[in-house]
Amino acid sequence: MSDADRVHALFRRLGVDYYISGHHHAFYLSEKDGLKMISCGALGGGPRKLLGSDLPPRKTLTFLTLLPQEHHFRIETYEVTDQPKLIDSSSLPDELHGFNGSSRRLVLPRQGQ
Repeated sequence: MSDADRVHALFRRLGVDYYISGHHHAFYLSEKDGLKMISCGALGGGPRKLLGSDLPPRKTLTFLTLLPQEHHFRIETYEVTDQPKLIDSSSLPDELHGFNGSSRRLVLPRQGQ
């Protein structure tokens, strides 16, 4: 993203909790300076591996389930195969270093916690 630091500062100033983006072709949950980020993967053609990771590319689909009574939402991402498998966020690399700096993995509570 062009001028990512300026956009990041704007989100922080506005009190944005989550930034959801796509077109990375690789799923990753991260956090940078309190801003939580959801990088959606690819469901169609062209999944890519995470920068600096040995994990293979995989097709993913992410669901956000709104929980209005709890003022929260649940994030679930599945690897899309013949038998879809829920991805445990703790299986992702601890940190990624990309064109716009570094972000660290956001580990979500397991379902039911």
